[in-house]
Amino acid sequence: MSPLERFRYIRTLRMPATPKAILWCIASHADSKGLCWPSRPLLAAEAGLSLRAICDGLRWLAQHGLIIRYHRKAPTLFPGTRCF
Repeated sequence: MSPLERFRYIRTLRMPATPKAILWCIASHADSKGLCWPSRPLLAAEAGLSLRAICDGLRWLAQHGLIIRYHRKAPTLFPGTRCF
């Protein structure tokens, strides 16, 4: 799915504003396979939301099947970062 197709799809979704704003931010970071790993503070800054709202919104998106959260196993400078 191209970035434009992702944004068009998100626009058609009927869902609460906070998870939708988070989904827009996640989609803007996704690669050609739809994977991305933005930090929660980055999502909060881009969406204009608190970290608590980001955590709650990510949980909502995962519970409704709009994102799948993977724990990254590759060694990084920030262990425990998540991939969406």
